[in-house]
Amino acid sequence: MDFNTKKCKVLRVAHIRSIDDRDYYLGEIKLDRVDVAKDLGILVSHSLSWKNHVNVISSKAQKMLNVLYRICKDINDITTKKLHYIAWVCSCLEYASVVWSPHTKRNINNLEQVQPRATRFILGRDYSEYEHLRFPPPSVHEMKEMLGGPQ
Repeated sequence: MDFNTKKCKVLRVAHIRSIDDRDYYLGEIKLDRVDVAKDLGILVSHSLSWKNHVNVISSKAQKMLNVLYRICKDINDITTKKLHYIAWVCSCLEYASVVWSPHTKRNINNLEQVQPRATRFILGRDYSEYEHLRFPPPSVHEMKEMLGGPQ
């Protein structure tokens, strides 16, 4: 089996900051060192911090929610909007979350910024009634319970 050396990278995962100047070769070609690598759609950093990955998927979910706003602007059915949200946004947010599960407050807050916008998208005009009942906005878990989604 032949490896594409242009796609092969070296990612050193360690907590210690010792300088390791070793070069790695595949055949006669030197491999590049990287601090962050994407594997199966997950960004893995040299320190095993998930900050980069959470930023990327949060941004991706916000962009997908923007697309849904434009596409579904004439749809008033809450069930249809909910299904679109679960299919397009939740799937993005929850992909491989067992691996990168957010445990820092910063990552959790970053991900939960999507939820108030999603609530506004799904409930539409009814959101203003909901907004007066609840502050702060619901967490991801509470949002799923409210919409009857998978736990």
